[in-house]
Amino acid sequence: MNAALLAACDSLDRALAAAVGVVEPGQLERLARLAGEVRVRADLLGNTMVVALAGGTGSGKSSIFNALAREELVPTGPLRPTTSVPAALIPANPEPGLVRWLDRIGIDLRFGQAHLGELAVIDLPDTDSVVVDHRQTVEALLPRLDAVVWVVDPEKYHDRRLHRDFLSVKAAYQGQFLFVLNQVDRIDADARSALIEDLAATLAAEGISDPLILAVAADPPLEGQQGIDELREAMLARWQAKKAVTAKLAVDARTVSKGLGLGGGAFGFEDRWRTVRTQVSGELLSALTGAAMPVSAEEAARRVMNGRATEWSPPPPGPPSAEAVATVHAVIDQVAGFAGPELTRELRSTLGADRVDSELIGALEVARSTAVPVLTPPRWAPWFRRLRWVWFGLIALSAVWAIDRWRQDGPLLGPAIGIVSGLLLWRVGATVLHAATRRLGRHVGEAYAAGAARALEIQLERRLGPSLREPLRRHAGARAAAADLAMAVGSLDRALRNDAL
Repeated sequence: MNAALLAACDSLDRALAAAVGVVEPGQLERLARLAGEVRVRADLLGNTMVVALAGGTGSGKSSIFNALAREELVPTGPLRPTTSVPAALIPANPEPGLVRWLDRIGIDLRFGQAHLGELAVIDLPDTDSVVVDHRQTVEALLPRLDAVVWVVDPEKYHDRRLHRDFLSVKAAYQGQFLFVLNQVDRIDADARSALIEDLAATLAAEGISDPLILAVAADPPLEGQQGIDELREAMLARWQAKKAVTAKLAVDARTVSKGLGLGGGAFGFEDRWRTVRTQVSGELLSALTGAAMPVSAEEAARRVMNGRATEWSPPPPGPPSAEAVATVHAVIDQVAGFAGPELTRELRSTLGADRVDSELIGALEVARSTAVPVLTPPRWAPWFRRLRWVWFGLIALSAVWAIDRWRQDGPLLGPAIGIVSGLLLWRVGATVLHAATRRLGRHVGEAYAAGAARALEIQLERRLGPSLREPLRRHAGARAAAADLAMAVGSLDRALRNDAL
């Protein structure tokens, strides 16, 4: 096998493996079947090309098959399906790979020929057959054959089913197509040219540009065959087996790559998730720093300043805010938009509403227990507490002195000055202590809020980050494998253009 084709097959396998769990199973199964056929056909690639004759009822496929064979091998009929099983016209001494390929795709009726070179021609049932099994046979075989000669007749060359169900959806394979306008003996030369021009315009509108259309009369009643030799020469000249088969396999690989549907990646997710963590942490703080928190923080500071407590236990958190929950769900929606439908279902199952609520509540509980700051009073606080007793003693002594002077009818100015001075000092000290207490309480609250915000961000990352990143990581891996496949197909295309097969 050519190195470029082998590399493309290997890239196909890697891309499909990486897409498991990323691409919808039904779609992935269809692509895997196509990729499997690519691998098998590549392994069996020889010098013989398998070409199908396809068309609607009465178009004359079987007549062309017999004309190419130069003998009556299969029955013909213009009014109803006459080809019930596909028949193959193969080289008289077929390659083993060709035989194994025909065995694999289920074509058992075979006839030998010695004048078509390295071509194997398959007569398919009608594309519009009234027999369901016939249509199913055509639909199953067409994607597995190397090239197709589409046969139409002057009356039904615009057949809607043929164009809608086959030609328009397979325009990517137009390099493997050749078109035959059969039964031209029934129309004059001018009508023939007009029909060919009309058919070419219709095909171009369906994405098949510059189609090769040959005029043929394979089984005329009154005169000899027309165009059969030209058809044979066109088939041999247009399709060199290895190059044409490889070109078809390249289109198959490109079809798989596009079918994976792995478009844009989650660029900017980390920045977005970092912003969301900060935003959600700020919104969750309201559950931790509600109305009771400043009061409890100031009370704890008062106790610390008075030397009666050294620890502070913040109040239990309330429920997560609706804004916080909505913000988390918004980033989940963003990830789902990147991940695609299959991963989105998995993500929705993993990060449902109950899980988000429970994780936010858990984050609040952990933040409450880990973000409590150490309450450290100022160094002067113990001395200040001792000075209060000095002021109290001054007031008490001044009061005793005043009583003693009052009993002796002595002057009270000195004791009054002592009492007033003590009360003033007591008031100043109380004011200073209260201000210091409030400042320490604010510090406690701010330190708690900052620590809680950090703890919440850490908890959000630990609890939700891995579940959000996992689908993105798998999607990125699948995209990387798909990109590798696209590059391998590009290398195969270049090898085809350079005849390096």
